[in-house]
Amino acid sequence: MAITKAQWEAVRAELWDSFSGSVEFVYQGHRISCQARLDHKRKLVIRVYLNGTIKGAWLLAVREPEKHPCSDPEVALVPLFWSVKRSALYSRKEQERLTKGFGKRQVKRLFPNLDAAVEMPTDTWGSATRMIAQFKRVEGLELVRIGYRNMAEVAGE
Repeated sequence: MAITKAQWEAVRAELWDSFSGSVEFVYQGHRISCQARLDHKRKLVIRVYLNGTIKGAWLLAVREPEKHPCSDPEVALVPLFWSVKRSALYSRKEQERLTKGFGKRQVKRLFPNLDAAVEMPTDTWGSATRMIAQFKRVEGLELVRIGYRNMAEVAGE
């Protein structure tokens, strides 16, 4: 059953308007749990658990599958439900310093990857709206629970 607009709004409110929100989805027999938590900087983030766990091995398996093979079925779910963080190899300040020191032509020759960035999946989302936008693209996703109430209980009211 497709998730309605009102249900997506309830998901957003549960995760973003409380410090301990919890939502659970099911996708192809896998349980996707989203929980609002404070991170180490005391900022509200949403953590996404795949079948109740988060493993660092999944990150390596997604980034470099040849070097780090992983037989866990959750590895296929990581690109669907986790966010992608981009990190530049050289900061803007460092790029400007190198360009000023070597000149435009020389820096392009010496540092061909000066503008390159690394993309890495992460289990945290900084915004419920961005998370929901990505989750909406996943076909076959079912909402099981908002907060600590099952959807069957909510439908019965």
